[in-house]
Amino acid sequence: APAVAVDVADMAVSILAHDRPVAANPDFDPHRPGIPVLREMDDETRAAYIAKNPDYGVIVCRCEEISRGEILDALRSNVCVPTVDGVKKRVRPGMGRCQGGYCETRITEMIEQEKHLAPEEVRYSKRDSYIFTGKVRNVK
Repeated sequence: APAVAVDVADMAVSILAHDRPVAANPDFDPHRPGIPVLREMDDETRAAYIAKNPDYGVIVCRCEEISRGEILDALRSNVCVPTVDGVKKRVRPGMGRCQGGYCETRITEMIEQEKHLAPEEVRYSKRDSYIFTGKVRNVK
């Protein structure tokens, strides 16, 4: 795959060069920071993260010890994961003993708030895999 990426980059440069000058960006950083994994940190390091961002101190997934901060990092990433399954694959909430029974609704609410979606717009994974399709009863 790396060799294919080099070829694709060369093709993009040659196509773009027809319309405008193309030059390397000296400020480009090819390494994106990963999402911190608090459950693997020692107490002192974890406390420092929580002091910087209190969301790291709010546990959303009890089984896998995943914090609200870690999930928000995944949702705010340059390579966003705006589905419940995408968050699950990126930071592991819902992979533990309860299989998401405890945390899945909280993750859904976080996606709604972070991406400004209505509950019916939040997807589990693929294009038409909506979690909610409407209200079961009229509640006032």
